[in-house]
Amino acid sequence: MRAEIEDFGTGWYEISIGINKEEIQSLINYLNELQKDDTQHFHLSSDLSGDGVVCDIEIYVNEEGEDNLSLSGLAIKPTR
Repeated sequence: MRAEIEDFGTGWYEISIGINKEEIQSLINYLNELQKDDTQHFHLSSDLSGDGVVCDIEIYVNEEGEDNLSLSGLAIKPTR
């Protein structure tokens, strides 16, 4: 797994997460566990190598009405 941060210089940041194909099923399994038990959580954690990397991302079930992100669809394939 790989995480990158892009600083737009406006107070807004983009975090990109690249996942290996072998890790996809594990992520799905963890999300399924959250769906069954909304008191659980899990982490995407760094090995802390390199400079300025994402250290940790915690995934948990959010309380309703406290959203500041949305889930969007898959990328559209180029048509040319």
